[in-house]
Amino acid sequence: MTSEKLSELISSESSLTKTDVIAVLHFLGKKMQLYLEQVKVIDLDYIGKFKMGFQCKGAEDPSQLKSPQSIKKFQINYQPTAKIKNRLKKGIPVLKET
Repeated sequence: MTSEKLSELISSESSLTKTDVIAVLHFLGKKMQLYLEQVKVIDLDYIGKFKMGFQCKGAEDPSQLKSPQSIKKFQINYQPTAKIKNRLKKGIPVLKET
């Protein structure tokens, strides 16, 4: 699913134009990046929570760790809403992506 296709679908089910939806997604992405870089949790009520995570090199003594040199990689952790989790637990039909 691309932003383009998602924008078309949302636009067809709302009073927003495709361009409006693309603009919202664009600025949502920019704001999410800003707040994730500030190590803030982003809670989107109908979607779930996003937060920054990272993996570090191990060390015998914590004083040997030097951030940011100790960080091997960053990641975004996503926790879906309870409604989404429950729906996934019930099972969903699996289709091959085209």
